Amino acid sequence: MWSLTQTTEDSTVRYERASTQLNDLREQERWLLEELGETDDPDERLELQHWLSDVRNSIRAAQSAQDLIVDAVVYSTVYVQLFEVIFPPYDYVPAPPPTFGDRLGSAVSRSAEVFVAFGQGLLLVIIAIAPVLVILTVAGAIALLVVHVVRKRGRKAKVNRGIEKPVQKEVGGIQSESKKDE
Repeated sequence: MWSLTQTTEDSTVRYERASTQLNDLREQERWLLEELGETDDPDERLELQHWLSDVRNSIRAAQSAQDLIVDAVVYSTVYVQLFEVIFPPYDYVPAPPPTFGDRLGSAVSRSAEVFVAFGQGLLLVIIAIAPVLVILTVAGAIALLVVHVVRKRGRKAKVNRGIEKPVQKEVGGIQSESKKDE
């Protein structure tokens, strides 16, 4: 199937009018020059020179109009757009719709891809924050150690001052000491 759209502008009529006007003005210029050469009257010469000046200005304007038409034709642009429409052949049979098994396989493969992408992203996050986790773990261990040492010293100080007394308990046949506040 083909589609054709065509637009044109015929500049021939405008060119012919400009050309005719230019020829008429040149004929007037030639006649005025002949009359100017034959006359001896100064007033008539002055009037002919004035007319000749007007005719020459008109010639320049007509020549300019004609040149514009020529330039428009010489530098015209042609745009061509071709489109080919291809219809499927008459014996074309569309592909059958996917079966449940096809859709299930596709869903499982997409799910596996998403799981792998999630695992990769999680691993990247863990690797990125590992230095911070190491620093926080060391700082937390030091803090727990300090808290444990401070509590232990605090209890020893209480026992030494007599605030707490060690209490003996028997657990499973083994005697142990524990400290209890009074």
